[in-house]
Order: sequence, then structure tokens, then C-alpha cells
Amino acid sequence: MQNIKLDSLIEISNHIGNNPAYIQGGGGNTSYKNSEILYVKASGTLLKNMSINSGIAEIELNSLNQYLENPDSDENIFASKVKSYCINNQKPSIETGLHAVIPYNYVIHSHSVYANVVTCAVEADEILYDLFKNEYVFVPYATPGVELIKAYLNVYKTNQECKVIFLQNHGVVSFSNDPLTALKEHYLYSEKIKEKFKLNDFNETTFKELDIKDFLFPDQIVYSINNTDKTSDAYKETIKAYIYIHDNINKIGLHPNYLSEKNIASVLGMDSEKYRASMMK
Repeated sequence: MQNIKLDSLIEISNHIGNNPAYIQGGGGNTSYKNSEILYVKASGTLLKNMSINSGIAEIELNSLNQYLENPDSDENIFASKVKSYCINNQKPSIETGLHAVIPYNYVIHSHSVYANVVTCAVEADEILYDLFKNEYVFVPYATPGVELIKAYLNVYKTNQECKVIFLQNHGVVSFSNDPLTALKEHYLYSEKIKEKFKLNDFNETTFKELDIKDFLFPDQIVYSINNTDKTSDAYKETIKAYIYIHDNINKIGLHPNYLSEKNIASVLGMDSEKYRASMMK
């Protein structure tokens, strides 16, 4: 399986995976695709640990793309069907479909806390337009999986020249046919937000137990409700991300855009997200 393209995928995955400001626990995903195969992060694995022999699911791309033309609406059925196109013994990321439909070879999706200070705020789209004008598309919140694919495709057609995708309450996606360009631009847009609002480094955030009743992003649900191991790094990193995002939203005078009870129930009902939580124990 080893070739220079996969070496590049592993390099950018390890790089961003080792930065907790962008990747907390088992969050985020990366991919490389050619005309036949989509190589995407395996579910429940860590980007910082991706190697040629671990953490990569190989998907038969043509079959997946045909299925995505008329996918099942049930997230669990959808995830099972996507897995059926896997040609190695790995469980693909629930966001595999999103990686498939983005028309570039390399795709990086992270949960950048700097980007999420904005994407988790009610004022997100207004702020992003002021910063980036027509360089981005903003995807309204959707459950990871088939709902997210549909939401992305609905807005992508309005600006196919976009350079970056911001996912409401979920993170940021960069892409390019060159791996280092995808990585460079991924950092660039988050750093611009950090500079605009004079945000402190995420590494300065300390972990503390909180009685959290409101949720800002999907992984907060996955690792604080589905996950029963409160000693795991994934749990602690996720709570630190919540603290950082929530505190900075308030600090700069924005308003938190909390996930609804329906949003929370949708994530809790996903077999793939239960699996991810179980992998962090």
C-alpha cells in the first residue's frame, strides 16, 4: 500500500494530530483519494498515531460515490453501507462521505478551537464574512454523516471557488491537490481568527471538572456522555476545548450557539459515535 501519496497523508495527519489545539482525542479526520481508492482515517483511531499499517481505511471510491447519489437517511444504515465499501479491515470515519464528495485529493478536517470560537457562536457567518469574504462556505450544523454531506453539497454549489469550509459547531475543513498546501491553509484560517480576537494559546487552558449541561460540538457529546472513562486523554482534551471555546465566546462578546436536544439525541443514537467513544477507553 505504501507510496509517496500515502506517505504525505500520514505526514500531514501526524503533524496536525499532535496539535491539541486542532485535534482533541479521536477527533478530526484526513484523507487522500485518487480515481479508484479513498484512503481516510479509520474511526476511533488517533491522527497522531496514523501509520502505513494502522489508522487508514481504504474505500472503493466509485462504489461509494454511486451510493452517495442516493444514500440511506438513517445514519446507522448509512455508516454500515459505507463500511461495506471498505477493502481492508478497518472501520472508516463517519465523515468518509464528506471526504469523498470534496473534489480535491487531500482533505483535512479538524476541531480547531480557534475556528470553533467562531463556529460555535450565533454570529459565526457574519464574522467569517467580515474576515474572509468569498473565500469560504459556511455549512449550517448537521449531524456527522449523511446529513452533513447533504448540508455541505447544498452550500458548496453556491461558491465552488471557496478555499475553506467552516462547519457550524464542528470545525474547519481545508483541501488541496497538494498535501502541504492543505495543511498550510488549514492553519492559516484558524490563525487569522486567533489574531483577530487576540485569543490565548490553547495550551494555556487547564483541565477542570465541570457540571456541563449545554453542548457546543459533537465530540463533547461523544466523550462526555457516551464515554464512561473520565480519566481518558480524549475526555480531558475535549473538556478543555469546551472551556476554551465557551470562555472566549463570552470574553469577546458573542453568544454561544448551543446544540439542541434533537442534535444531542442524534449523536447519542449513532452506533459509529458509540464505537469512537469505546475506542478511547
